[in-house]
Amino acid sequence: MWRLAKKRIALALTVPALFLFNSGAANATPIAFDFSGKLTSGEILGFSVSFDPLQSMTQIDQFTQVYSSTNVILNFGDQQFASKAAATIFQRDGTDRELLPDLWGFTSVLTEIGGNQTITITTQITDPSLNLIRPGVLISNTDVFFGSGLVSTLFLQGDNISSTGSVIAAVTRTAVSEPSVLFLFSIGLAAIGLAARRRAD
Repeated sequence: MWRLAKKRIALALTVPALFLFNSGAANATPIAFDFSGKLTSGEILGFSVSFDPLQSMTQIDQFTQVYSSTNVILNFGDQQFASKAAATIFQRDGTDRELLPDLWGFTSVLTEIGGNQTITITTQITDPSLNLIRPGVLISNTDVFFGSGLVSTLFLQGDNISSTGSVIAAVTRTAVSEPSVLFLFSIGLAAIGLAARRRAD
């Protein structure tokens, strides 16, 4: 009987483990950028832009590609805002250093959570050296936003605010995969079953 119980425990661990290891490449894909910004007034804000990194980018014109973010969250003072609809992230592969520098950015309309204030946040990161954008490649590492020669600009517009600023910090955030959670849950169940079996013996 105990031998059969051990086989069941091994099966409970093996099945979710297969899902976990098979999805390893997808789990490492970044799904969000967490930014810290500073307005010219000195106020600090934090905002997160999440998106599906596996989506296909849409070519708008010869230079510009866009893709949709799934959500934008903004913390500003003691207020928190969330996007009303999917915002569009864009990247422009410039060919002219003066007229069309490389540009990464997004604009999102957000509504105060638990309130009625609406604000719009726009982020633009320009690269006069034309090193930022790789055509057809989705930016996945926030480190590139702080390369030499890059300039970030924030625009915050709302009922009671109109201000500019810049991005001062950014972190690439990855997802906690569901297979990982399933695997850990299975380990917990197996441990409970093992403890119950030992008490029964």
